Amino acid sequence: KDERSVDIVVSVNGLPIATIEIKSQFTGQNVGNAKRQYKYDRDDRDLLFQFKKRALVHFAVDTNEVHMTTRLQGSKTRYLPFNKGYNKGKGNPPASGHKTAYLWEEVLVKDSWMDILGRFIHLEVKDIKGVKKETMIFPRYHQLDSVRKLSADALKNGSGKNYLIQHSAGSGKSNSIAWLAY
Repeated sequence: KDERSVDIVVSVNGLPIATIEIKSQFTGQNVGNAKRQYKYDRDDRDLLFQFKKRALVHFAVDTNEVHMTTRLQGSKTRYLPFNKGYNKGKGNPPASGHKTAYLWEEVLVKDSWMDILGRFIHLEVKDIKGVKKETMIFPRYHQLDSVRKLSADALKNGSGKNYLIQHSAGSGKSNSIAWLAY
């Protein structure tokens, strides 16, 4: 309808599944600018951005960090980091190229993307005092990574082993456990 365009739309068989806004520190912008663009320049009533209608996840990306949201709500939009973590903290480890190359090289490649759509993403519906609350659950990087590594180890070495995964409070441990169990 106008000249506002999305940097990248990831589609499967023509169906838009994800949008990506890319910023570069070389042009004086960063992931914060991408988040603001989603919040204030994108209309969550547009079909592409409507919750559960088209794109299921929206990535804000720069050369150092990735953040994501599954629901655009203007200024109330809430983002979660989609970073690998570094030195037991936030962000991404040093890389020979861009620190966010893993998004293209590991996550958005065909087999990985299809695995995410088939095994991980789901709609959580809660009834809180008669009010239905829906949340689209998309795995954060650390959840995706740990579930895949543990699944691969169980396939290779068999079941019955114990594992220890350290996740901080509010990091989605319950979802990681459920994905692993399934």
